Amino acid sequence: MRRCIFGAVLLLAIGLGCLWAGSALGRFTEPVCRDLELAREEALAGSWDGAREHSLAAQKAWTGKWHGLASAADHTPLEDIDDLFARLEVFRRLEKDDEFAALCAQLSCRLEAVGNAHTLSWWNFF
Repeated sequence: MRRCIFGAVLLLAIGLGCLWAGSALGRFTEPVCRDLELAREEALAGSWDGAREHSLAAQKAWTGKWHGLASAADHTPLEDIDDLFARLEVFRRLEKDDEFAALCAQLSCRLEAVGNAHTLSWWNFF
């Protein structure tokens, strides 16, 4: 009987931990996506100071939380996002507004997909 109770408690703890990790991933990616969207808008408006500031804030947040994300998510999309951030830095230095804005949009979509893939929703069960 003790083993059965221990097993049930262990399964409950693992399930709650997974729910917490999934919601944490979603909460983390939202502000990074928002910074990238602001950087995109600033670049399209020709304001490189604002674009630089928002994109650097997004990149700093991403690198600061990477290890925590990697402990709960698949590494392949995270590595793809790392590659896109490296390309974003080149376009930021060259001040290529079209490419920079497109890459910000692509990064935002990828980050949103990582967050959505780990949230509790009915489509994640199938």
